[in-house]
Amino acid sequence: MASSDYIALGALAFSLFAFVISLVTSSKTKKYELTTSHRCELLKWHQEVVEQLVMMRECIKTGEKFNRTASLAKLSALIEQGRFYFPNVIKTGYGAENPSAYQGNRDRALEFLLSFYNIVKEDNKSDFQHLEKLQRLFVSDVFDVLEPREYNKRVERQTSLNLKDGVLPWDSKGARHPSRSKRLKDFLG
Repeated sequence: MASSDYIALGALAFSLFAFVISLVTSSKTKKYELTTSHRCELLKWHQEVVEQLVMMRECIKTGEKFNRTASLAKLSALIEQGRFYFPNVIKTGYGAENPSAYQGNRDRALEFLLSFYNIVKEDNKSDFQHLEKLQRLFVSDVFDVLEPREYNKRVERQTSLNLKDGVLPWDSKGARHPSRSKRLKDFLG
């Protein structure tokens, strides 16, 4: 074999190696892009839902007039959109006669929203006390899906960002945390 043959074989081997690396890298990149896109869409939907829940809750709590029909229609539309993030759970034949998005049992996150909707719609003042708890349960379900603490750790590992797990505003004895208090005073002037 001539030296030019060795060079050609080396170039071919290098090309194959580069091709395999690009496949692996592009696969990971695509997975990251899809994960990030889904996370952003879910957070945007979550934000809209929480804004609607808080607005309705605060208007009810303060007695402020609000358009109940429009607010319920908005929440209903958000629940329908939520079916794409939290599809019904199909473990039995329950609801098999329904259209596909409505077959099975409703996901717990959407169940919390539907309970909120029904309490506001029925206008039963004795049940209004449950609205904040339902909102918190919904937020916690989305929180559990998105796992922000784990996400922050991944971001820290892959970037130079320093994302804290959180700092309590008080020490173990219940006193205000001095460095946090000092920073707040410095910030406020």
